[in-house]
This record gives sequence, structure tokens and C-alpha cells, in this order.
Amino acid sequence: MPLVMNAPKLCPALPFSLIDAQFGSPEIASLKLTRPRLVVLAACATMIERKRHVDWTATLSHAFLAAGAPTVVGTLWPIEDHASESLFERFHAEYASTGDAPHALRTAQLRMISDPDPVMRHPSSWAGAQVTTLVPFSGRETH
Repeated sequence: MPLVMNAPKLCPALPFSLIDAQFGSPEIASLKLTRPRLVVLAACATMIERKRHVDWTATLSHAFLAAGAPTVVGTLWPIEDHASESLFERFHAEYASTGDAPHALRTAQLRMISDPDPVMRHPSSWAGAQVTTLVPFSGRETH
């Protein structure tokens, strides 16, 4: 089951408020996430570097990866609210049946492409979503 983190009332055990202006990458990266297999950041441009600082990660997605989440889904640019809702509903439905985030996102995007609504079909409504995963380092190079 994915960890839903979009409002403090949904996750009262968190040590900070997700709508607090002081909340950001440093607070996320300092978490030790051991249970979630997937974090979905269904907000605008969560994969875009906002500010670089030597002591913390540059994007929310990188912060969740640093905290221990093995897979993060986010967006590269702002997506219109209705399109984002449709894309992520389709993603979650597919992920619930397969448990495979890259496959679920691809399937959701393909369904957006075939949607009868031209707004949903437009690449700006679906192409900005991205899956980032951590690949365990084996210590050996392969060629």
C-alpha cells in the first residue's frame, strides 16, 4: 500500500506539518522510511530542482529517495488539476493490480493518450509524470 502524504490529518504520526512553510527536502531526507515501497508526489513539478544547497537534496523526489523510499513518482512540470487527477487515478488503479510503478505509469499514460477528451490526450497532461527508483549498487561494474 502506498504511503499517502498530502495532509497532516492523513498521517498524524509524522513529526512535521506537510503544509508548514518550513517543511521541505531537509526534513524529508532526514526521515528513515522503512515501510513505504512507493511515494507518489501528485503535485506540480515535484521532480524539478528548486534550490541547490550542499547539505540537502535538490528535489522532493530525491529527498524521499534519500529517506529510504525505493520508488517515487512525480512530475516534471505543472499539470492541469483535472488531468493530474485523471492520470494519477489511472496510475493508482493499475499499481493496485500489478504493484509495478513503471508499468502502472506507462499504462496510465497510454490510457490518457486514448482518452476522448483532447485536453487529456495532450502530452502536457501526461508526459511530465516520471518514476524514479533506486537501483541497489552491487559494487561491481558490468559492461
